[in-house]
Amino acid sequence: MKNSPLLLSLFLGGGVVLASAPRAAAQAAGVYNIDPAHSGVEFKAKHFFSNVPGKFTDFTGNVTVAADPSQNSCTAVIQAQSINTGNDQRDGHLRDSDFFNTDAYPVISFQSTAWKKTGDNMFDVTGNLTMLKISKPVTLKVTFLGSGPGMRPGQTLASWTGTTTINRSDWGISADAPIIGNQVAITIDVEADKSN
Repeated sequence: MKNSPLLLSLFLGGGVVLASAPRAAAQAAGVYNIDPAHSGVEFKAKHFFSNVPGKFTDFTGNVTVAADPSQNSCTAVIQAQSINTGNDQRDGHLRDSDFFNTDAYPVISFQSTAWKKTGDNMFDVTGNLTMLKISKPVTLKVTFLGSGPGMRPGQTLASWTGTTTINRSDWGISADAPIIGNQVAITIDVEADKSN
């Protein structure tokens, strides 16, 4: 599998990459639970010559923030049945045995194994992405966007965005090639709420 600058992520995927503030506020240590209403797992794949977008709408996960960022960790679980490309017929095909085989393999998961600081508020987050019971390592290019009080009293929020590119054939998904490209670009946007 080829990794490049996906996953909630991957988690984690992905959505639109957001620009970070010039200086993101420091993160308070603790466990941050992903808020699906303000997060996204989106992807793009080639169809002939164009990029066709899609997303997963049902996912959960958390980010554990440590005093030492290299000790951070994250996990994400995506319900494969929730795939949505804006076309019911295509989504039904993606759920069948040619692609995600969601009846047999309902869950896609990501579990981080390492966080490496690569710049100001930037990290390489490596972990295992599991689809169709096949686990492969991926590396997400992650930017910490900021942290601070939310709307509720005592609430603390934190946000990250991450991108990667995977080869779907590494998980045994090769139907309709080469009409559908092998590489899939993933973006994961996370807003998460610190547990009390």
